[in-house]
Amino acid sequence: MPKVSVIVPIYNMEKYLQKCLESLVSQTLQDMEIICVNDGSTDRSGEIINSYAAKDSRIKVINKANTGYGHTCNVGLDAAASEYVAILESDDFVDKNMYSDLYALITENNCDIVKCEWWEYTGKNKKTMKAATIITKLKPGKISSTKEKKKFLKSPASIWSFLYKKSFLDENNIRFLETPGASYQDTSFNFKVVTLAKDIYITSNAYIYYRKDNLSCSTLRQDGGEFIFEEYEEINRFLNEHPDLKEIYKGRKFHKEYDAYSWNLKRVAPKYRKECFEKFVDAFRAYYENGELDDKAFEFLSKSKAMLLVNDPKKAWKKFQWKFIETAWKKFRRSFISVRINHKRASVEILGKQIVRIE
Repeated sequence: MPKVSVIVPIYNMEKYLQKCLESLVSQTLQDMEIICVNDGSTDRSGEIINSYAAKDSRIKVINKANTGYGHTCNVGLDAAASEYVAILESDDFVDKNMYSDLYALITENNCDIVKCEWWEYTGKNKKTMKAATIITKLKPGKISSTKEKKKFLKSPASIWSFLYKKSFLDENNIRFLETPGASYQDTSFNFKVVTLAKDIYITSNAYIYYRKDNLSCSTLRQDGGEFIFEEYEEINRFLNEHPDLKEIYKGRKFHKEYDAYSWNLKRVAPKYRKECFEKFVDAFRAYYENGELDDKAFEFLSKSKAMLLVNDPKKAWKKFQWKFIETAWKKFRRSFISVRINHKRASVEILGKQIVRIE
């Protein structure tokens, strides 16, 4: 049995896949398996996987029809033969010491999961920037209390920055929803992981290069973004099965749900926004009518924001519309205004024309 299984879900990533696989086969932890799950790619991804598998027996290739991110990850989890598993996106890559370091942390501290930091990576400019998002108001080390885990849940899911004990996932039947496409499927998975884990170890060391220049992963969705609602339906189902966890984490759940729906409104194509907003309103009205929006529900979520949805959705919609305008304006300014600074001079350019230069 290898020590770690790394699952790589792949769909049409020929441009970035080689760098990803190179970072895996170069790991200082040699005792590992690399499970490449090809989700029906139509580009050269399959050829690249096979060429690496021919040279490295640790690479296991699974080819299947295109079914989406959730099913692809589940296939990899079911195929994993190691005691610990990780997921790596096929357009990202990792430091050579990542899995040896995380394996040492999870075994030495006897934890269900360990999580690390990452770098935001833009290949065009060859720059990296540490992402200060995952250890919100928490010190590195082991966390076990519900208070600490509530803080931890505030961070993005970023499931590719975890190492998981596989028996923990299997015993709790933690898997991904198998909705089509590749958006939001990490939401309910991550919520279950964090709330069910007895012990979590977090490290401030960054190992992953999270790619920000992959244009095929557009932030604007061309569908209705309905899968985020399915993820929270699954979270509600899970919490109803675990009433003790529901009582503890309902405040964080409502906070994350409100933020997720708000973010979804910005991500979907404009023609779907009103429809998504109406689903947003329907969800919170149902909570209100069921008596779930009690004091504990507003532990982290602004009561005035949530109740505006329930009591005056027209006013709430106008507020969101102004946010859309503000976001579009900021994006426009970033597109056409550039600031260039070095140790000798600084300049500001608008539409490529220099308007300020400071020597």
